[in-house]
Amino acid sequence: MSIKRTAAQREVIGDMTAGHREGIPADVLSQVEACLQPFRLSLDQLVVVSSWLRRDLIRGLGKHSHSRAAVKMLPTFVRATPDGTERGDFLALDLGGTNFRVLHVSVGQKEQRVSILIRWTKGFNCSGVEGRDVVQLLREAVLRRGEYDIGSIAMVNDTVGTMMSCGYQDQSCEIGMIIGTHIHTHITAVEREMKNVKRVEGEEGRMCINTEWGGFGDDGALRTVLTAFDLQVDRESLNPGVHTFEKMISGMYLGEIVRLVLVKLTEQKVLFGGQPSPQLLTQGQFETRFISEIEHEDVGLDQAQAILTELALEAGPVDCRVVRLVCNIVSTRSAQLCAAALATIAKRIRMNRGLDHLETTVGVDGTVYKKHPNFNKKLQAAVRVLAPKCHIKFQVSEDGSGKGRRHGNGGGPAAGSPVPPPGGKRRGRERGRGAGGRG
Repeated sequence: MSIKRTAAQREVIGDMTAGHREGIPADVLSQVEACLQPFRLSLDQLVVVSSWLRRDLIRGLGKHSHSRAAVKMLPTFVRATPDGTERGDFLALDLGGTNFRVLHVSVGQKEQRVSILIRWTKGFNCSGVEGRDVVQLLREAVLRRGEYDIGSIAMVNDTVGTMMSCGYQDQSCEIGMIIGTHIHTHITAVEREMKNVKRVEGEEGRMCINTEWGGFGDDGALRTVLTAFDLQVDRESLNPGVHTFEKMISGMYLGEIVRLVLVKLTEQKVLFGGQPSPQLLTQGQFETRFISEIEHEDVGLDQAQAILTELALEAGPVDCRVVRLVCNIVSTRSAQLCAAALATIAKRIRMNRGLDHLETTVGVDGTVYKKHPNFNKKLQAAVRVLAPKCHIKFQVSEDGSGKGRRHGNGGGPAAGSPVPPPGGKRRGRERGRGAGGRG
């Protein structure tokens, strides 16, 4: 590897783990590093992941290849971003991984009455809904109550909402991304790209595409970068074999990945004197929001001690430092994989337009991105290296997944989120579904 490539790789990975190694004895550190090595992705690996996703994006857009594609690239039939002229009163129903929110908004919207649920996610499993028009099912349920009527219902994916919400503030926003309980990205396809959306008639205009990149790797494409811990998370999930990429990077699963690593290190007698607690051995007990709290620069080690004590573990100072290192490595991989995927989409937009350099804005939401102390920095640093010809501005959305639904219409089941407390002082025994939030 050349000196230039080594420097670039160092920029991608950063040096955020250096301080976390301090205070860990050399013999312990060597065992921990060996366990964590599969999570460390080189620049070459990230470039390969990006190339795999680029291939799958093309497959998902194809008329004949779509049915076999792991990345579905669903047309949303949203053909424009907001320009401020929208008018009307609407209820926005935000169905999320933990919370179900109802918002009353006053803007405008065109009608889109059909939205077929392909597959339940986020732990939902309601029979008789998959493959059916959820807009019509919701309308029928409203009418059965006989208390009120809704004249027009549109179904908008939460990340479309995020993009729409940010589009009001920045007209260059054409990508939406939510990094929370689940991870999705949408792109607004420009005029040249409509002709690439083979599943939709017509070649003119723009359309927002729901990539559904959480399914990336469902065809085995990511097997060389999956760890034994990823495979175990998948086996023990509600939906084994699907949403492979999502399970590697989203807030719903990061805490569980960390828990499995801690169990392994405990079995190797590296942590907690080799004595696990029933809580540590229980699926879902190490919440993703713990990662954000433990990685907090100022009080992270204190937070680690409090969390581990809450999990009935006998943890000393070295244990706390090892746990912090594990959290850092797992969250870093998540940020880098997310960056590789985002860079793929940005480069695709640039090449479709025939540009030497692209300037664009990403509307971003979700508590992993907003509440984790370093996630946004890791992601942005990796994107700069992986997409050097794309200047990407990140516009943080405030509840865009709910508010933005009023602006768009089109495909995909809705989703939303809770907002767990930020890192810092822990508040008693509050529990939420991880650091993940929207999406």
